[in-house]
Amino acid sequence: MYLNLKTWGLVALLGITLAPGCSDEAIDSDSDLPADTDDTDDTELPIDTSPPTVETVTVVSTKDAMVRLFGSSGDGKNYGSVEHNSVKAWTNGGTLVLHRSFIEFDLSSIPSTANVSQATLKLYADANSTAYPDGHDRTGGANACQITQVSDEWQDSIITWDIQPLTDSETMLIIPETSDPFENKEVNVTEMVQNMVSFPEENHGFRLILANEDPYLTMVFASIDH
Repeated sequence: MYLNLKTWGLVALLGITLAPGCSDEAIDSDSDLPADTDDTDDTELPIDTSPPTVETVTVVSTKDAMVRLFGSSGDGKNYGSVEHNSVKAWTNGGTLVLHRSFIEFDLSSIPSTANVSQATLKLYADANSTAYPDGHDRTGGANACQITQVSDEWQDSIITWDIQPLTDSETMLIIPETSDPFENKEVNVTEMVQNMVSFPEENHGFRLILANEDPYLTMVFASIDH
């Protein structure tokens, strides 16, 4: 078993379990026999009864960013270095403010032929946040979120609301509303990660967005800049 675990603080993680099996093509044993092989040898070969090897990999996010709407358009600012990934619907002086967040993981260490049997996205709240000292907020009702697979490339150093990448709505999953201000979340993203592994060119991470972008709701987690 290959286990890649490390203490990463509060940064987002992907825990991935790969199903046992060989990715190489099956070998035709008859074609590999020498011409003078004695086929009458009835010696029984030992049978390997050991359980199949399962690989478990933990991957830390490699980039993330929040984007912000102010009023009817983006505020034109980049938030790729803030200490939080927030999804939010609020007001500022009566003007609507929305936050969405993007997270991406480097999965290049996993072969494209791998069979992903389980993939869990782990998001961690920050009880010591100065930007969000009260953590998640459900003042306006249920703060459930949607997570979808991102379809286009994006850069955490330049992304803004107005240049958000597209996402695949068919991959959408729900992150249930929080019950505690500093609740961590785990989401089963096996199908999305399998697609990212099988087609590396389509791995552009995840988008987090409120299921209901009406004030006053917040779900917030620590970023890699925490």
